[in-house]
Amino acid sequence: MAVSMGANQENMRSKTMKSIKIMVGQIPAICKLVGDEAELLLDDTASILGAIDELDKMMAKKGGFPLREYGSLLHMVYNPLENRFYKQVAVIAYGQSGGMVNVRKNPNDELPDGAKVILVPQGVCITEWEKPMEYEVFLKVRRSSVG
Repeated sequence: MAVSMGANQENMRSKTMKSIKIMVGQIPAICKLVGDEAELLLDDTASILGAIDELDKMMAKKGGFPLREYGSLLHMVYNPLENRFYKQVAVIAYGQSGGMVNVRKNPNDELPDGAKVILVPQGVCITEWEKPMEYEVFLKVRRSSVG
């Protein structure tokens, strides 16, 4: 099931915005809230981190992040101190032409318009597992690095 852009998002499309599709795999509770594939309308300079932030906002409007041990999807998958995804996270993005966009290596780089992102927060073949930082620390680090 795809989540399509709402009327407000469609009206914003005329501003410098881009459309990104994102699929979150292996976590049925997340898919139940945002669908198998969510289409997001994001600021033209948005990165993979902005796309995940937008998914977190969608989930917040539907009761919050469904996994109690994490504060958000971004908290579950991303280490802001080291500006990288955790080792157990599988993440890949493709541009409209089908070329790969290396979002793992460069999570702050802009995603191209029409990109498709596949995010698997808990990859099944991972032998090295990292524990995400405490949520309060995560929020403090994100606030200081974003603002």
